[in-house]
Amino acid sequence: MSGMSAAQSLVMGTAMMVAMMIPPLIPLLARYRRSMPGARGLRRHGLTFVAMLGYLTFWAAAGLVLCWLAARMTPPLRWTLLLLAGAVQLSAWKRHQLAHCRAQHESGEWRRIGVHSALWHGVQLGVRSCLCCGNLMVALVAVGAMDPVAMLAATVVITAEPLVPARR
Repeated sequence: MSGMSAAQSLVMGTAMMVAMMIPPLIPLLARYRRSMPGARGLRRHGLTFVAMLGYLTFWAAAGLVLCWLAARMTPPLRWTLLLLAGAVQLSAWKRHQLAHCRAQHESGEWRRIGVHSALWHGVQLGVRSCLCCGNLMVALVAVGAMDPVAMLAATVVITAEPLVPARR
């Protein structure tokens, strides 16, 4: 990111990472919000907000790691990461992770209701999301995380992948 200090680049990259990960979170938060037994009104909204903070905190940390990686990008590393990301995308491991992500969209009631549980649930959603789409985020860093077209394409794929039914 030419013309920016390392700190500015880190802040901007992390903010962009968080912004990209909001669309995939919306259906998860909607499901979480609907499935809380006993929580009503402002409490339900507050717990949903806390879960969102846990998710975005996880992705902000992941963004820091990816910004660090982007700052050290060389052509051989770029190609290696793209090949690895492609291999992961086509792997049985990725299909397994997507199955877990899809299950999150269909999971039932949350048994524990409280600020700590909501925060932990948000972090868990972030971890599961990273396992599901981390290879796509690495590929984005490899092709250039500041490319708006690449960012939009990655966001669309990351949002759609867990929502599209698995191939039989």
